[in-house]
Amino acid sequence: MKGACRAVTRGRAMDGHMESSLETIRRFGPTIIYIITDSEDTYAALKDALAGKAVTVLTGNRELEKRLKDEPVTVKREMNLPRDILLLSALKHYLLRDCLTRTKNRKDRVLCVMDSSIKGIFTFEVEDIEFVKMMEQLEDTLDLELLEHIIDIALEIASEGKEGRHVGALFILGDTKNVLENTRDQIINPFEGHPPEARDLHNRASWETIKQFAQLDGAVVIDDNGIAVAAGKYVNFEWGIYLESGFGGRHTAAATISKKTKAISVVVSETGNIRIYKNGKNIFSLKGR
Repeated sequence: MKGACRAVTRGRAMDGHMESSLETIRRFGPTIIYIITDSEDTYAALKDALAGKAVTVLTGNRELEKRLKDEPVTVKREMNLPRDILLLSALKHYLLRDCLTRTKNRKDRVLCVMDSSIKGIFTFEVEDIEFVKMMEQLEDTLDLELLEHIIDIALEIASEGKEGRHVGALFILGDTKNVLENTRDQIINPFEGHPPEARDLHNRASWETIKQFAQLDGAVVIDDNGIAVAAGKYVNFEWGIYLESGFGGRHTAAATISKKTKAISVVVSETGNIRIYKNGKNIFSLKGR
């Protein structure tokens, strides 16, 4: 495989885009690299500069996926990435989502090489992402690892759906006593009787159960220790919460409970968007698919 990858560029000059990409890798010093291409030539041209870096190749080419299977890279076959100018917007959300779920190092430096219908190079540092800045602001008020787990679960709900259809969900984190006083049961609490370890978000084995209950009507309430204490909870609404046009009951509930208590709310909409609310305001948004 090693010889095959090098053979494709043998005997032909490297184009300007690949030269610029190699120079950017040298100057920027990325720890994470994404390559968007359907061509094996692209990977071959960059290969020698990729050593020691976490590399992901995004491609719609099944043959390229097969050829790279023995290379020290992660290959993701992405059929849904646009092939026109919309690629830029789609990549922004894809890379943000992927970085948030794969890296815990705020000092990571990310480089993306696009070599498809659109050619380009862009770089960013993880610590400059708005999400990371938001997490740093919340550092003194809640367990950031717990919030990351909830966002991971929200991303899975947004991308997987249920039985072929898109679904929404609402998570309320922290200030449990006040949250329970400002919510009411719509159904019998499905978490009742389950041992704490089966409801603990720090235990990944519990996520499937939590995801299923999160897709019921109402909110999942999670305490400061990461234990899901209730599901199917309806927030007692009050006047004075105004959202942009197009947002429904879940977002109103999320804004309301985050204003009435010290809790953080995470909403998954049926469109796949994820929003975080604090003090009645949306403080972060992310496309989940």
